[in-house]
Amino acid sequence: MAPSRSRDVRSMALLAGVVCAATTVFGVVGSPITVRMEEPVTLLAAFAYVAIGTGAVATVSLFLFVGRSLLSPGIVGSGYLAVVYAGFLGAGETESLVVLLSHWPWAFAAALGLGLVEYLIRRGIERWTGRFGPRPLV
Repeated sequence: MAPSRSRDVRSMALLAGVVCAATTVFGVVGSPITVRMEEPVTLLAAFAYVAIGTGAVATVSLFLFVGRSLLSPGIVGSGYLAVVYAGFLGAGETESLVVLLSHWPWAFAAALGLGLVEYLIRRGIERWTGRFGPRPLV
């Protein structure tokens, strides 16, 4: 497990999060989800909640996957985002899509939690086998 410490990985993960947040806002606006304009502040808060949520899931899971070489956060984050964006494309069942969009904290917690468990297991295996890094080929 060789973590990448470069700024490029962080910048790439942040950019992916911003793109996912913007895609989510455009997806909600373009989907048949009914949005009431009674209170603009509440509407703006709901858009921000959903956009920041999907952006945070994308950023953290991509950073842990690419930057720290952890597989489980990548699977959880990409799986959650794939289901959300597939819901925008299908958009036949809007109630389940709304529920899924509001449950991003669970996907975020799963990515962090499973990433921590995977890291601890890998670290334990490295300590148990005596390997603290890649062995030289020569």
